[in-house]
Amino acid sequence: MTHSSTSERSYFKKSLHLLSDYFLNSNDKWKAWALFLGCVLSTLTMIGLSFVLGWWCFPYIFAAFIVKDTAILLMGLGAGLLIAGAMAGFNYLTNFLKNELYINWRCWLTKKIINKYLNNNTNYLEISRIYNDIDNPEQRIQEDIDKVVDSFLNLSLGFIDNLSNLVIYTVLLSLAGGSLSIMLFGGTIIIPGFLVLVALGVGIGTSLIGYFINRSLRESTNEETIAQSNLRSDLQHIKTFSEEIAIEHAEKYYQNRLEKEVDVLNIKTRKRLSIQNETASFNLFNGILQAIIPVIAAAPLYFTDLITLDVFYSAGYYFSMITRSLNWFINSFETINKFQTSLGRIVTLQQTLDQNNDESTKNIIRTIGLQNRNLMVRNLDLHLHGSNELVIKGLNLQFKPGIHTLIQAPSGTGKSSLFKAIAGTWLSGEGEILIPNSLESVYFLPQKPTLPNDTLRAVLAYPDANCSYSDSELISALKAVNLESLADKLDEQIGFKSLGEQQRIAFARVLLRKPDWIFLDEATASLDEHVEEHVYCRLKELLPNTTIISIAHRSTVRHHHDNVLFFNVNTKKEVKVEEKQAVLGVI
Repeated sequence: MTHSSTSERSYFKKSLHLLSDYFLNSNDKWKAWALFLGCVLSTLTMIGLSFVLGWWCFPYIFAAFIVKDTAILLMGLGAGLLIAGAMAGFNYLTNFLKNELYINWRCWLTKKIINKYLNNNTNYLEISRIYNDIDNPEQRIQEDIDKVVDSFLNLSLGFIDNLSNLVIYTVLLSLAGGSLSIMLFGGTIIIPGFLVLVALGVGIGTSLIGYFINRSLRESTNEETIAQSNLRSDLQHIKTFSEEIAIEHAEKYYQNRLEKEVDVLNIKTRKRLSIQNETASFNLFNGILQAIIPVIAAAPLYFTDLITLDVFYSAGYYFSMITRSLNWFINSFETINKFQTSLGRIVTLQQTLDQNNDESTKNIIRTIGLQNRNLMVRNLDLHLHGSNELVIKGLNLQFKPGIHTLIQAPSGTGKSSLFKAIAGTWLSGEGEILIPNSLESVYFLPQKPTLPNDTLRAVLAYPDANCSYSDSELISALKAVNLESLADKLDEQIGFKSLGEQQRIAFARVLLRKPDWIFLDEATASLDEHVEEHVYCRLKELLPNTTIISIAHRSTVRHHHDNVLFFNVNTKKEVKVEEKQAVLGVI
């Protein structure tokens, strides 16, 4: 078996699992089956009514015209209107059940993928670090899941509808059409089921032509989707970093970049539209062809008195229903293509998330809750994610409670990577990290803190989902970091433009959480020196039992620490740690 065929089988298996998971493993599986079977039964009922319309009503009406009988005509029209009304009612029921299933399924699948995306604070992080082939995961979660669920329901119900119609109207046309006898070279050639053969031939032939016209549509649609995502991502980047872009006068750079991306998008869109234009032109020709061919095919039977005029008209209707069912593939090709594209993007994302959940990739041993009160790092090697390139080799450290420590080293020597390893977000490497008490007792402050789009109350309680602090506690924390002007805005959304304000909000969170250990990674780099001094003093005053471990290049923070650790890294990335007592000035 070739690698390609194995990959295709694996992809098919994963796609099947993704589509069936809601119906087999969710808490709503019985409701899901009830809704889906309700859609199927309602669709089959409409097909049955359509059968009655085609088998009894239409011939009845055609016969009324032949005999010129108004009473028969009115009776046939009345019955037809009743059946049409019933079909409209069942069509409403089908769409109602389908929409309910669509909403429930989309909600369940979206929550499942989001849960995996955020699982253990690793998956989304690893995707952003090393999985460059997973472009725009936010679009996959928001848009592609919607397309997969909606398209699957439309395609599956459409398949049932058209397959049933194909069987029913093939039988009806075979009963109505009979055989065609042709005199050729003095003999008679009998073609049984002539109209059925013509209808099947036309339907299959046009479907094959449509397939060859559309076969490159999936690839072009996927390329266009990626181009759209890249353009959207850069536009979002401008919104996120608008202040920085403006102060650096980088408008021309982004203008050139966006214009190039628009040009790429136009090329991809032209390619897709060209294929769709060919499809639309063929569909127009095909529609006209299917209106003419039934007349041409049935004419010899009518001229030789093998069928009556009412059967002639009915045969045309049956013929069109057969070809319509066969042409469903053509008419749904764009939907099938978008479904395949979106399904592939979700399957790839889920496959990547499942790979990240494999504990075998986590080789750094983190032991939590030991009796030893010291936080220790033993024989730690850190690698760049996605490669074997070393960042740190053979690092051994011991932090003692109550001893505030400052870590200093040249940029790029792995200081921030060390903090991430202690936090459990740097997974590539080997070694052992021993953390006393619990994870809740350790808190990390990065240089740029995360401030969600929420009320100030929720921002201060972040990352807790619910705020458990009283108003007085929140206001006290704000006052401690010189943000008392925000005390009356706890339930308002505030956009913090200044990175200095953001860092002070982060320190307010620390004062609320009261951790045993706090790791500061350039957490005061954007603060004025007097504000930095105030924040450190308040931190040590209000949290006397909290041990501070800092990474900072500023000399102004040294006197807030007891020890300074210098990382000396050689060309082999081996770390020699030099420890000195912190004093103000040069060490």
